[in-house]
Amino acid sequence: MPAVMTILFVKSHHCLAPGHVLSGVAPRPHTLQVEAGRVWLTMEGEPHDHWLESGATFAIDSGRLVVVEGDRDGSRISLAAKGPAPIFPVRLRSATPALR
Repeated sequence: MPAVMTILFVKSHHCLAPGHVLSGVAPRPHTLQVEAGRVWLTMEGEPHDHWLESGATFAIDSGRLVVVEGDRDGSRISLAAKGPAPIFPVRLRSATPALR
């Protein structure tokens, strides 16, 4: 059966069926916690992959691709962002046309 891919960091809780894969780039640092089951996790730039059991946490750095897969019995994870939300520059447009 092919893996099903879902985007990580869109919501704070995910239930992963066996073989279900989540992936995404963290917009800011997060903490991943395994609430139930077991997951396999790999993060861009890390030399090793990780097997995380129920109750385990993992620090995710911003700007790195993260892939998480549920183990054979299914899993449940939560994600909590660390620190304030990033501030993006806002471009304001004039309500009146520019004078020439």
